[in-house]
Amino acid sequence: MGLNLNAEYSFENFEFVLKTFSNYINDDNSSFNYDTNLNSINESGELVEEEGESSSYLIGMKYLLKTNTSIILEYFYDGQRLEKEDYDNFYSNYKDDYNKTFSTYKNLMKNPMQQYLYLKLSQPEPFNLLYSNISYTNIYNLLDNSNSSRVYFGYEPYNNINYYVDFFGTMGEDSTEFGDKLNMGSEVGVKIIF
Repeated sequence: MGLNLNAEYSFENFEFVLKTFSNYINDDNSSFNYDTNLNSINESGELVEEEGESSSYLIGMKYLLKTNTSIILEYFYDGQRLEKEDYDNFYSNYKDDYNKTFSTYKNLMKNPMQQYLYLKLSQPEPFNLLYSNISYTNIYNLLDNSNSSRVYFGYEPYNNINYYVDFFGTMGEDSTEFGDKLNMGSEVGVKIIF
């Protein structure tokens, strides 16, 4: 058992990495933003930007089991993103006027809300199949209780050819971030890198 401690600090950013055991890593990142745009959406669906201060942080851990399965669990908070009430205002106006709404909010669309929980389980070479990996990923929106899940299996017998099968699904009410997206799907493919 070894203890490694790395810490970086500046006035606006902080990163803390603590490795207490050979199979456990705790990773925390944070930032504080001055004079930034804080986004909200009023009841008529207009984007309101106010100048202010916000914080963002990521707290996570990675754990490696004896079976070589890795578990990554992270909590993400971004104060510049939307609260639940703002997202509800966005959603009710989105249905009324898609084109106007999309052009106004396109920079908020990737991760529009403030709080997420991320979980990833991955296993290299399952069933003793060389050059393969399998993983499960889940992104859970803590504000509206919706989530997106993905199961991936890949096989790469050569450095530039990857065969894969990818299953994904979302769960949530219709007016939630993930509940309003495609519910289930799958993809089978081959990636060739030149």
